[in-house]
Amino acid sequence: MKVNLDNQLIDYLHNHHRENLTLTLMTDVHNIYSYGITKYPVINYKKPRNMDLYDTYEFGDITVYIAKNVKAINDELQFVDKKTWRFHRCHVKGIQYDHNPDTIMKH
Repeated sequence: MKVNLDNQLIDYLHNHHRENLTLTLMTDVHNIYSYGITKYPVINYKKPRNMDLYDTYEFGDITVYIAKNVKAINDELQFVDKKTWRFHRCHVKGIQYDHNPDTIMKH
């Protein structure tokens, strides 16, 4: 898998003394609009506890950990820094979400 980090994100990580970036794909069994399964990415700046469940990518002094269950569109993920006013958020683009109609719960 090809993994890219935005230059603004790299600058943000360096300025805030962050060396790690971890992407995990969480699964929620319900949401407020309907019953079903929702998957969403969670990004944090710590090393994962169970390293066997993650692939590792090095970008100089920054290490990116991506959960092995994450699938990418065109086999490429892009991490970007989104700034709103003075707040920074790390976003990831290119995650492929598999839709399985058998997992939808009926009322």
